[in-house]
Amino acid sequence: MARRALGWALVLVVAWTVRPAVAQTASPLKAIPSDVAVVVRVKGFQGTLNKIASLADAIQPGTGQTVKFGGAAVGGLLKNPTLEGVDQAGDFYVAVFVEKGEAPGMVFMVPGKDLAAMEEALGDDVTFVKGDKHGIYSDDEELATSFKDQLKSKEKDSLGDEIDAKSLAALNRGDISVFVNVPALLEAYKDEFQQVHGLLEMIKDQKPEGDTPGVNTAALMEKMQGFAQTLIKAIEDHEGITLALSVTDKDIVIEEYFKLDDESATGKALKGGTGSEMPLLNSLPADAIGYYGVQCNVSDLMAWSMDFAEAIITDEKLLEVLKGTAGELKGVKFSGLAGAVTVTAASDAGLLRIVNLMSVDKPEKLRALAKKYSEAAKEIEANGTKTELSYKADAEKVGKTSIDLMTAKITISDDAPAAEQQRAMMKLFYGEEGAETRTAYLKDKVVQVTGGGSKAMEAALKAVETPPKSAATSLQAVKAKLGTKPNFVGLVDIAALIVKGLGVAKEFGSDDLPFDAAQVTKGLTLKPSYLGFAIEVEDAALSVKTVIPVDQIKSLVQLGMKAQASASGAGEEKEDATEKKEEVEPEEKKVEKKAVKKTETKAEIKAEKKAEKKAEKKAVKEDN
Repeated sequence: MARRALGWALVLVVAWTVRPAVAQTASPLKAIPSDVAVVVRVKGFQGTLNKIASLADAIQPGTGQTVKFGGAAVGGLLKNPTLEGVDQAGDFYVAVFVEKGEAPGMVFMVPGKDLAAMEEALGDDVTFVKGDKHGIYSDDEELATSFKDQLKSKEKDSLGDEIDAKSLAALNRGDISVFVNVPALLEAYKDEFQQVHGLLEMIKDQKPEGDTPGVNTAALMEKMQGFAQTLIKAIEDHEGITLALSVTDKDIVIEEYFKLDDESATGKALKGGTGSEMPLLNSLPADAIGYYGVQCNVSDLMAWSMDFAEAIITDEKLLEVLKGTAGELKGVKFSGLAGAVTVTAASDAGLLRIVNLMSVDKPEKLRALAKKYSEAAKEIEANGTKTELSYKADAEKVGKTSIDLMTAKITISDDAPAAEQQRAMMKLFYGEEGAETRTAYLKDKVVQVTGGGSKAMEAALKAVETPPKSAATSLQAVKAKLGTKPNFVGLVDIAALIVKGLGVAKEFGSDDLPFDAAQVTKGLTLKPSYLGFAIEVEDAALSVKTVIPVDQIKSLVQLGMKAQASASGAGEEKEDATEKKEEVEPEEKKVEKKAVKKTETKAEIKAEKKAEKKAEKKAVKEDN
């Protein structure tokens, strides 16, 4: 019994001891008034600086030390050059306040190991307020005092009280983060927003000049104005925008979180839980330059598209086809789209390979629509370019799977701009036969391949029928950081795209480039990596993530350095050629002068001989 009583006593003592500590670790955001416009946070300043230095060293060895030296300049920005009394391991905050017609006011919240020393170092030029663990100061006495009042206030009206949990979590995740308090900005600049609304109304009343064949220009303008108004309304419906930058020696992650008012029109339109892990990405070629994945309500998207088309298209035949297409797709359920784009070595089948995969419950309906569309649009001609579509069902077989073939033959007239270049480009990308698209309609999927011939379709079907458990190694790390259930994913190897682009430039002659494309691509050792981008719809919120691997940055730096070296070398070669020409020109002139002199000497001798003969004849005549 005595032991149990002693145990409870110890618990009470610990609880009492810990209580003040918990109060002391309250979020610094509790000290910031809710009318703040922007808050910048640097997580653990010294740790973040070290991370950035490590990243710099990973990209270019030796540059990390330069980053660390540059970090010392932060003292000047904080009005405390020697960082006297500052705890450099703590989190730094800068709060920005805006007022129309006035310069933005700033308040610094700097972690301190000795707040008295910090206050003394700052001097009398600022108003200083001692927070719990931060020194709070500003040039603006009123702003600094508002923080002091906020710390004493018992009302829950600080930014820490009003920011939503997910925005706060995003702010805390970043090594360098920014929170934008949209309502505060709208309040400060409400007159300007009213002017934007007025401008849109003025544009709406103006009639467009000129007509575009097949398009109701006035209706198009009205739709575009509607989009603009929806965008302005979406901005007004925001509660806050959070941007967070996280750094490691492997990658950079940029996160953007857009939080809208739950009761606003835009907020109600955004519903979470509609994304997926994008499993179709696992069945795409491993060596592609770019990938995409989409997971959304296709039916709603098609209904919106049809409404837009009906408003602006005046071609009755085309409108009839579109309406029929939309009607037949109403009963089709899509559960995912994904695709990959590859640029291969030059061949008779062209450079371009595009693979598209679609999960759908009724593939046969899509097949019927493909046939119908190809018949309705057999021939399209515009701006000197004629496209002829031909569709052949069951054109080929891969095992027991039938393949439909659609060929787009593109003819470019001599009157078309840069006709020869366009023809050469089309041949390079698609081959002699034109753009060939092969489509296989499986039980619950559609596999579509443009370019690459039958072999490309065979490879695509094999990957779909026996899909890998995970994406290609070069995609896995990036994909894992893009969220668990995004609605859209895009991945692109920018460095590889540039290299392929330089290859195409060489095919067409790269004399106009400031560097030698062949020299830039020669001997490159680029590691495959992908910049990733994802959008995830949540309830009354939108999450956007971008992942930039260090390998991608290193590849781009390598390309940039080679291009710079090549450009410099090309310039030197031109200078050398000019110098040699200048050296040769005097020699040429010497030869020319000798030839002239020689010619002049011959003429003189000839003239002398002629004069001598004339003199002799005269003498003989006089003798006679």
